[in-house]
Amino acid sequence: MRTSDESTGRPVRVIFRNSPHSCDYNFLFISKDLSRFSEYAFQFSGCTIVSNFEEAKSSLLTSFPPELIVIDIPLNRGELYLFKTWLMNSDLRTIPIIYNEAALEKNQLTELFVQKLTDDIVNLEKDYKRLPRKANFLAKVRIETELQHKKNSGTTKFQIKRSPIML
Repeated sequence: MRTSDESTGRPVRVIFRNSPHSCDYNFLFISKDLSRFSEYAFQFSGCTIVSNFEEAKSSLLTSFPPELIVIDIPLNRGELYLFKTWLMNSDLRTIPIIYNEAALEKNQLTELFVQKLTDDIVNLEKDYKRLPRKANFLAKVRIETELQHKKNSGTTKFQIKRSPIML
């Protein structure tokens, strides 16, 4: 499967709709390897696959919001920080983000949690069929956390811990 249009070099956006084996969930996959994710996306009724965070923002602004964002690209702390901050300061802040473990180095696993840059890290090859339940659970946690934060501080602005590693 192509990941870019040969004539323009621009990434191809792939949308899977109404597969006969799908469940009623809409996910946004951020991946450079579209062929690998076509198998996962086929399991869900409405999935969009984009290749970077800018395309993800564009998709989120122009499409029906997904229940879950799945990231499967090598970690770029700066880009992920900007994307997460943008998402958390928008009306889309309740959409959970998970990272595919295969795209990360071992030392990055804990770092993502400590800096609150992801809601979970999963091994998609083993766990992709559990994504709908995980999306429901993480969304409930995110909503409860936001309500508690709003109650305690009167604001919903989100802040991510910055570490010396990100600078």
